[in-house]
Amino acid sequence: MNHLSIKTFISGLVLVFLVFPSLVFGVTLTRAPQIPPQALLTWSASNFYPSTYRGRALPTPGTPVTVSVALLQNGKFTDLSNTSVVWYKNEEKFDGGTGLTQITFQPSSGEVGNNFIRAELSVGTSTIDQSILVPVTNPSVAIEIPYPNSLVDASSDITLRATPFFFNITSLQDLLFYWQVGDIKKDMGSDNSISVKIGSPFSGDQRKVSISSYVQDKQNMTTIIKTDSSLYIK
Repeated sequence: MNHLSIKTFISGLVLVFLVFPSLVFGVTLTRAPQIPPQALLTWSASNFYPSTYRGRALPTPGTPVTVSVALLQNGKFTDLSNTSVVWYKNEEKFDGGTGLTQITFQPSSGEVGNNFIRAELSVGTSTIDQSILVPVTNPSVAIEIPYPNSLVDASSDITLRATPFFFNITSLQDLLFYWQVGDIKKDMGSDNSISVKIGSPFSGDQRKVSISSYVQDKQNMTTIIKTDSSLYIK
């Protein structure tokens, strides 16, 4: 084979490698499957809970609730500033507009339970929707009894504390507290704790001491939450 033939042969072999690599290596090249776009919804509530609480703030009637939508496409979040978004609350249109990726609503007293929120996005020629349930509850109060099994010694000084959850306030100073521990009463005030002396029982039936805490919202005087508990004298 002369020099020209060898050069022509090598050029042809390189061309085969470049144009038909799958024939050379016996491998079929395929395109990675496209993952359909996915809408994601999240919500948050803005109300009061103690700093030691590690759970999620639950909305109560009147709480501002913010719901946001994002679109995940090919592993990345998509800019929705030019996307039409229509929002529905309990399957009734709530709001809509271009780039409207967030709404805020305040549930009413009649909406305690799950609120169904849905976002409908127009992406190109497709419509993508996603929904989420937003739970709405009532404010609550926990009576902190720092005694094992709620047992206390007779004639001992005790301190109890009422801890409010999910009131639509900014601090404890927005609440009024009223206590009744057995026959001992403490008038309404801003102190969420009470210190009392537990006497000696006269009979076995008197070993149980009933505790009641009433918490009232200064900004909404119709909101009064009562919580009951008990102590037992050793």
